[in-house]
Amino acid sequence: MFERLYIEISNICNLQCTFCPEVIREKKILSVADFRKFATQAKPLTKQVCLHLMGEPLAHPQFSEIMDICDELGLKIFLTTNGTLLKRHSEKLLNWKSLEQINFSVHSYFANPEKHTLNDYLAPILDFCDQAHKKLTPFYINLRLWNLEKTNFQKDQNLKVFAIINPYFNVNLNENIDVKLNKSKKITHKSYIHFDTEFIWPDQKQEFRSREGSCYGLRKQLAIHANGDVVPCCLDKESVLKLGNLHQNSISEVLKTDKAQKIRTGFERGELVEDLCQKCQYADRFKK
Repeated sequence: MFERLYIEISNICNLQCTFCPEVIREKKILSVADFRKFATQAKPLTKQVCLHLMGEPLAHPQFSEIMDICDELGLKIFLTTNGTLLKRHSEKLLNWKSLEQINFSVHSYFANPEKHTLNDYLAPILDFCDQAHKKLTPFYINLRLWNLEKTNFQKDQNLKVFAIINPYFNVNLNENIDVKLNKSKKITHKSYIHFDTEFIWPDQKQEFRSREGSCYGLRKQLAIHANGDVVPCCLDKESVLKLGNLHQNSISEVLKTDKAQKIRTGFERGELVEDLCQKCQYADRFKK
């Protein structure tokens, strides 16, 4: 049983954030039929399904139908979005019984050419939080600021966010937090500001880091690309560690492959057996 299983419903995004690398593989939107196929296999294997790996999930042209399938299958959904397309689905999201948590990557606003004001960007997100509070919705909302321990310029950006959120909800949020101990500050009801540091996506061109380490891949998480490729973790954006493809094999069959077994047992022993893993900065977060 995985904690999370990622099903990438599209690898296409309406933004190109500076912290998010470009997708090199073929652009792909997962069909509704294939989503049903993948999600049906995922249901008994995971506690929670994430509707992304790369791409913006709310940009999927049939996102409403995907929501219906999740309800039909009884999936628990962890949704991450940049929030720019929220108005398309806000009412249905507020009443979506499958939704366990929705994350808004607020730091994405500053990582793109600013076409709208910060107030304009945050307005629908804060209204969504307010409506969720009034309805006492059961799901959690995270407004992510994953840019700590960076420049004073980025700290100033966060202060601009607090300057809008604080009077809106009559709170007094600030950036003073130790993410090693706690990453969240409550806004209202089940809405939070979620802090973290920015990380570097693993790439084969990066320098070797270590053969010692571990990861949640194949132990607590698994990921499926929009084309059906199965990879060990959510940071393998180009399918470098491809274990199989769900158009040829089932998830259960893929997990039994020699490659999958070798990677998982390596993590259990504290050994990074794949070249990409040996260059992954994120693996440092699992060190004791």
